[in-house]
Amino acid sequence: MKITKRQLKRIIKEEKSKILAEQKIRRIIRRRLRENLSSAPMLTLDLGPSGDYPTLGNTATGDTFRVPDFGSSAELMQAVSAKLGPVSPDTPVKDYDLGLGTIPLSQLYNAIMDMA
Repeated sequence: MKITKRQLKRIIKEEKSKILAEQKIRRIIRRRLRENLSSAPMLTLDLGPSGDYPTLGNTATGDTFRVPDFGSSAELMQAVSAKLGPVSPDTPVKDYDLGLGTIPLSQLYNAIMDMA
């Protein structure tokens, strides 16, 4: 089957427009992912200023929460959400002092209480 120059140009033009559309979609997705990542709070866990009390902190706002002061994981989540706005239970918490590594916020309270 032979293809004319006109047909070949049309095929190339169609393929080029498909590739450009895919690239545009990828750029939009990457931008939205970056926006979502940058808006998520960076939570850290350390032993607090006195060095003896597990303290959850937000690096952006400076807010701190003494974890054992709460009666449950739900209370801790509620307090964090009240200060920082809606926070996902899967928000990672980076531990610097207790050897927990990075742990989801929803699991933090129980992990600390199990250590006591």
